[in-house]
Amino acid sequence: MRTLLLLAALSPVLQFAQVRFEQGYIVGNDGIREDVYIKNMDWVNNPSSILYKVEENGETLTAGLDELSQFGIGDHSAFVRATVNIDRSSNDLRKLSAHREPNFVEETHFLKVLNDGKMKLYK
Repeated sequence: MRTLLLLAALSPVLQFAQVRFEQGYIVGNDGIREDVYIKNMDWVNNPSSILYKVEENGETLTAGLDELSQFGIGDHSAFVRATVNIDRSSNDLRKLSAHREPNFVEETHFLKVLNDGKMKLYK
């Protein structure tokens, strides 16, 4: 009986926590925008690929950095592909180098658009 009550109490929480496909868009390397349904993973780190569907009940497809120049989900999140220099210097004090300059490595990532106004801010 207690197990049944516990499951009934947690049911709304479990349903709320599920990841689902939401309306969004993708822009390919050719610059063509396509409205799709994107699996919103609410990424902690910037994604390297996404899962999407062309139709709500259609086949799940994958697209990555090589195929997309940008994508967005609803009005609340957008990502653009950019090649940036990232400091890959060690944070471990025992492994710090004697050089003062950062150890930049050029990498390509999807950057989350935080502000898309006159001044753009990415994460």
